[in-house]
Amino acid sequence: MEDENGGWGWGVITKLNSAGVEDSGFPLIQVLVGMGRMEIEGQRAIYYSNGIGISLIDFQGNLESVLSGPDILSGVNGFTKQRDGKFIMVGSSLNPITGRSDVSIRRVLPDGARDTSFANDGVRNVVTGSFQSGANRAVVQRDGKIVVAAISDTNVLVLRLLGDDPDITVEYPLGTSLAAVPVPTIDFGPVVAGQSQTRSVYLSNRGPADLEGLKVVRGAAGTPSEFTIASEIPATLATGESVPLTLVLTPSSPGKKTATFEIQSNDPDESPFTLSLTGRQATATDLWRQTHFGSMDETGIAADQSDPDADGIANLVEFALGSHPKESTPNTGTLVRNGSTLEFTYWRSKAALGEIAFVREFSQSLAEGWSQVGGMVETIVEETTELQRVRVTTPAGTAGRRFVRLRVTRR
Repeated sequence: MEDENGGWGWGVITKLNSAGVEDSGFPLIQVLVGMGRMEIEGQRAIYYSNGIGISLIDFQGNLESVLSGPDILSGVNGFTKQRDGKFIMVGSSLNPITGRSDVSIRRVLPDGARDTSFANDGVRNVVTGSFQSGANRAVVQRDGKIVVAAISDTNVLVLRLLGDDPDITVEYPLGTSLAAVPVPTIDFGPVVAGQSQTRSVYLSNRGPADLEGLKVVRGAAGTPSEFTIASEIPATLATGESVPLTLVLTPSSPGKKTATFEIQSNDPDESPFTLSLTGRQATATDLWRQTHFGSMDETGIAADQSDPDADGIANLVEFALGSHPKESTPNTGTLVRNGSTLEFTYWRSKAALGEIAFVREFSQSLAEGWSQVGGMVETIVEETTELQRVRVTTPAGTAGRRFVRLRVTRR
């Protein structure tokens, strides 16, 4: 309706429930309006007008404040509120040089005054070169960056501006930024007993404000005592500064090692930045691969089932028997009859005993399958620093023949 002077109309704000029925507990609020609209921002309903100002109404229907001023009344199509109470206004502005409209982004203080610390005296105009440009919506991300949706003639533009907050960036390896979600894992791999392995994570501040309160906190879960920090990091990183965080794993016993480290700071959305650390003490297999293939990784020709020397014996068996994986092995053992018993003799690696199960199996007929015959007796008949020569005896049976094989599996 028109006011008594025939000018701007009065708008009435009310609240409806999910069924579309008016909420009787929400008082009617009258606001002076021109051409405006309602939005939801945080815990407030916000009504803003291109001609009058901005009214903030909380969810109980109370009028918090009305903002007005030249930066609010001129060319504003949309806005949002930052955590610090400042407002981002987006819209369009006339470019005095080109005579065309540019995308305009402004920031005002909670009282409506221009925030001169933002961009160029509180205003950031984006020249698109188009005849008609303007921004319609703005949101503030959790990291404080400002995302603006705009149009330029028939094109859609999405702009992102840095906010005021510090912004931690964690890189591993250097040059590769890690996302905070899901929690990234730093793998130390296998570490030789009595030795240490290091991993360097790089911390940077990409935001416009100092990154403060920087510290690393080690969690209690897993085996945290196996992991240490080799070098202290500063409590503050200025804009653009970077520092390495060197982590160390020194496994004191076999098995998998895990820990969680939290990087704490005043970053508004990535504190703590959590790292999951994992590693293990190197096994005999790891050291065997390193010796013969130059790597502890079970990949390529170093994989358990690979046979790089093409002698029909896979790497897993070569490791178990203590033979060379790149040199053809003529045989894996001998089987002889000694009276009423069969004697199966073979060499095995002493280092493999903790990781490999040696299973002796016999068969009366290959068609009947294999079984572990009772009455087997195992004797170590010879021993070197690295190998054992083992003899297994078993009854020869009454069928006139018996087959024997050695099967190795990981424990």
